[in-house]
Amino acid sequence: MNKITKEEILEILNTANLENVLLFDSEGKLVESSGFQYDKNFAAMNGVLATMCTEMIAELEYGELQKVMIQASTGLVLLNKVNKDYYIASFTKDISKIGILMKTVDTLINNITPQINK
Repeated sequence: MNKITKEEILEILNTANLENVLLFDSEGKLVESSGFQYDKNFAAMNGVLATMCTEMIAELEYGELQKVMIQASTGLVLLNKVNKDYYIASFTKDISKIGILMKTVDTLINNITPQINK
């Protein structure tokens, strides 16, 4: 895997107007982040969430996990599968732009995926 740079993570953060972004592997190990407090802990928690959701989707025979959304009263966490080994978690307090956020992150993942698959 070619390492996703801090600059590319910050570009995702700014393009999608997010508070935080994490890139982590399927075991929940942090690869890169936008540099917020406890990013390793959030990567580990999102890794567990991705594993649980992947197993649930498989059990239901719904295909492959693509994304998980957690909406709270004042924020949103969007977990996107990049490929079989990597995920991006995005954090925002602006839940009113969920459609734009999802489209922006999908587009950015499509641009990042060839780089990760090398």
